[in-house]
Amino acid sequence: MASRRDRLDFSHAKLVVHAIARFHALSIAYSEKNPDFFAPFEEFFFCDSNRQNIELFMTPTLKEITAEVNKWEGFGEIARKLEGLQHTLMDKLLETCTVPKEFQNVLIHGDCWVNNLLFKYSEAGEPIDLRLVDLQLSRKSSPAIELLYFFFSSLQNDVRSFRYDDLLHEYYNELRHTTEELGYSGQLFSFKDLCLEMARAVTFGFYAAVSILPIVLADPDDSPDIDSIAADKENVKLFGKVYETPQFREAFEELLPYFDKCGVFD
Repeated sequence: MASRRDRLDFSHAKLVVHAIARFHALSIAYSEKNPDFFAPFEEFFFCDSNRQNIELFMTPTLKEITAEVNKWEGFGEIARKLEGLQHTLMDKLLETCTVPKEFQNVLIHGDCWVNNLLFKYSEAGEPIDLRLVDLQLSRKSSPAIELLYFFFSSLQNDVRSFRYDDLLHEYYNELRHTTEELGYSGQLFSFKDLCLEMARAVTFGFYAAVSILPIVLADPDDSPDIDSIAADKENVKLFGKVYETPQFREAFEELLPYFDKCGVFD
């Protein structure tokens, strides 16, 4: 495993998006010859019937983050927007996960973050291969859902800020190459279509940032107690200590204006 709290640099991230692309491409090519392939994977975790389970984590998480952001100088307006988002986020999130029928679906890993990646390293310490593990959330969905989850949970700040488009190109070129190699004869979505889909689904990136990134940044002693969450849903405290750290503030001072600009808080 790579260092969780350090998050992934570009060389690690490039391997990951290539692996994701091949995983997605396999499902595209296989489903062309086996139309019923996706049938067992239609039900996604992020659906209305599972709303209460998602809210169990999201409601206290968003409240705690809002309270912390409200202490930061210059972030008062965003804190007010976050407070309002507490009433609309679930609807926005579930709508985001309802992929437009015209966009091509794939089998996503469903939980692609740094702790579910095993890397192989060269003698010089460079990452040269990887394996995706922990596949129980694999579902039929948009590739953008997968990419946004990974980008906003597991990348170093500068990689996400300055190499975002590079990683999208790496993903798309590997996807196109692999589907061609596998003999897929259908029409693959264009790179422009992928970019538009990433913009449409950006709320899922926000979900990853507020639910998974705190786990990535957390000291092991600050990890949430799942039993206490189940026992006291109203007064649960998830990552209070994490939110007060410089690592959290550094990450979110950059992320929040980005999500605001993308319209997530509207």
